[in-house]
Order: sequence, then structure tokens, then C-alpha cells
Amino acid sequence: MRTVRAIHRSVAAAVTGALIVAGSISVASGDAGATGSQVVIDTFNPFSGPDNQFGFYEFAGCPPAAYWINKAGGILGHNLKCGTVDTRGDPADAVLAAQQMLASTTNLVGVLGPSSDEDTATVPIINSAKVTMFDNGGTIALADSSYQYFWRTLPADNVSGYALALWAHMKGYTRAAAIFANDVSAQGNDPGVVRGFAALGGQLVANLSVTPDQSSYETELQRVISAHPQVIFTESDPQTAGVLFSELKQAGDLIPIIGTAGDVGPDFNKAFIAAIGKKDFQKYFTIVYPYAATSGPAWTAYDQGLLHAKGEYKDPAQFANNAYTMAPYDDVIIMALAMTAAHSTKPSVYNNFIINVTKPRQGAVVVHTYAEGVAALKSGKQIQYIGASGAFPFNAHHSSPGIYADVLPSNGDQLVGTIPTQTLSKLVEH
Repeated sequence: MRTVRAIHRSVAAAVTGALIVAGSISVASGDAGATGSQVVIDTFNPFSGPDNQFGFYEFAGCPPAAYWINKAGGILGHNLKCGTVDTRGDPADAVLAAQQMLASTTNLVGVLGPSSDEDTATVPIINSAKVTMFDNGGTIALADSSYQYFWRTLPADNVSGYALALWAHMKGYTRAAAIFANDVSAQGNDPGVVRGFAALGGQLVANLSVTPDQSSYETELQRVISAHPQVIFTESDPQTAGVLFSELKQAGDLIPIIGTAGDVGPDFNKAFIAAIGKKDFQKYFTIVYPYAATSGPAWTAYDQGLLHAKGEYKDPAQFANNAYTMAPYDDVIIMALAMTAAHSTKPSVYNNFIINVTKPRQGAVVVHTYAEGVAALKSGKQIQYIGASGAFPFNAHHSSPGIYADVLPSNGDQLVGTIPTQTLSKLVEH
């Protein structure tokens, strides 16, 4: 998740002033023209910097979707290409990258992203350009989004915080500490943890926001240790986690640690194992994050698509049960089906058809692959796409809730248990 390998492509130089006039951007997207021309869906995410795992997982969902789409004849006869744009996880860099992407990408029909590192800065830009985007960030400020071209198939970070609190409650913990890095992504979990754990009768005995990549956190950890928690909630980059939990182990106070989706990936696991040892990693560390079952026709197509896309990244099997790659896979299929239903690759035309191809309705044909969807649409039928990550009941803010589970990252993300969706929803609404 932290290593980009062959998928890493640099963002070109900042867009020239001639392309930006009074805040408007000359957009290279739109109808793709003659049949057989290429259309592009860009992954707009960090591919460098401490959060480069966001881009790694997000991009990984696109090639398997593109494989099935192109195998089925493309989108309205247009071959789909998966591109990448590096935001570096920095809002200022991301603004320039967004401007460059919108100005120079020929036949840009959709965007996977932005991430939570830069979405508040760049969603307005992409929305103003009338380009459909599927945000993979959990920024709470966008949970009530009114942006027309903004969609989300992964839950907001505040829901993640509530999920952490509920899982700890289900395990019987009543005293907890939170240690989150002071970046936007990690801090998004904190409100849900604070409110959720209290609502469940628990006590948050320490709540720390730490600066990433410091040489020591001894002072902060003493506050945690002296508060005597039974469990620790956490999210940070690998380097920060390595220092934090190495010092916690040296103090002789290892207790169960529950991470978030931001703590996923081989680089994070490697740093954690180096900090506390493999045995204690297996004993103490689990992750609560969005979950999708690895079964069913949509997942089978996704899994097979990964194998066909193996030239894009090493070890495609690592994504087989990863909700943060399944979601963008489904996002690409949804956009492609919406284009087919709208008879247009232009986002300003097909964007409103996203609900049409995902909404349950009487008489709608349930489809699990792009080819099934195209066949049903060509026969004049309405469809409901149910993908590898499930159904997509988008609300008025274009957000679709997910299922959470607890997994053991030390054993290939082995499922420990799932969190009841209705219970979680009631806690969030509490």
C-alpha cells in the first residue's frame, strides 16, 4: 500500500496561466467522438509522500474493471484507459495537479478520488469542471456534500470512528485511549470515537493528536500509560507507528491495538512488526475497516479481472479481499454503465444516470458485471448493479454506506468478525 512501483507516474508541470482565466479551467473532457477512440479515467490520489498507499489501492481497482469493459467492447465502442495523477497528499500540490489534469487529459470521463488529504481543496475544482468523481476519502465535511459530480461508495471517517468504538464495546472494553496522527485522514476518526464510545458507556481516558515522524513520543505515551486503558485506537503512517509502539513495548505496556483502514498495507505491517515483533503483532493488532465478502458473481469477476491486470502491479492477489480496491473497481463499472445508459461519455450527461443503474426498483434486472449490464440495457431493461462491494443505496448527498469488519492483518486480513450495519447506523445517528 505504501509502495507504488510501476503505477507511479509523475504529474506534469503546473498548468500555464493561458489555460486558467478568472478561475475557470479549460477542460479536455467531454464526448469521446468517433467510435474506437480512447477514454480515460484518472486516479487522482497521492502516489508519493507518506500517504502514497491511498493511490496504490485506489488505482488497483481500475485495471481489472477496464479489462472487462474493453473485453465487452468498451464504453459505447471506446476503449478505456486507466491513468494516474499524483497529488502528493498535499492540498496545494493537488490544486495544481487538478488543474493540469483537467486542462490536458484528452477524453477524461471520470476520476477515482480525490483522497481525504486533498478532497476539500480539489472537489470544488473538479465539480466546477463538471467531471464525475468517486471520492475515496473519508472527510467528514463532505458527508453532507451538495456537489453534483461528487460520489462516495466508502463511508466517511466519522463512521469509521464509530465502528472502532462499537467493535471495542463488542469486545467488552470500557476504557480506551486514542492516538491519531494530526493529519486530516487520521483525525477524521476522532469525533466518531469520542461520541460513539461515550454513547456505548465507555470512557476515553486519553485522546492524543501526535505530529507524524518524530524521533520519540515518550511524553505522549506516558499520558496513555498512566491512564490505564484496556485498548488503543490508532491511525498513523508506518514510521510514526513504528516509533510509537516500539516505545510502548519498551515501557512494558502493550495492550490490544485497533487500527483503521489508514493502517493497512505491507509497509505498515513491516514497520509494526519491526517495532513490537511478529508474535506481539499477531497477538495485539487488528484493523476495523470497510468490508466486502469475497464471494458471489461480482467478486468472482473482480478477482479474475485482477489476474488479467497483473501486468499493472505485482502480486494482484493482495487486493482480492481489499474493500479499498473493490470500491474503485465498482466505481469504474458504475460510471461505464451510466455512460452506456445515457448514450454519452460526457460526465455532464451521464452523471445523473448513476442513480439509474444502481437504484433498486421493481422490474429492474440485477447485474453483477459490465457485460451483463450492457446486455440488459441494450434490450431496453432497467438495471441495478450490485458489485464486488455490494449494493449502492446512494443518499441525497451521493454517499453509500458500507459494512465494517475486524481483521487480522498478520494473517492475510483474516476476518475476525463483522459489525452489525443497523447497530452501527443507529450509533452514528445517536
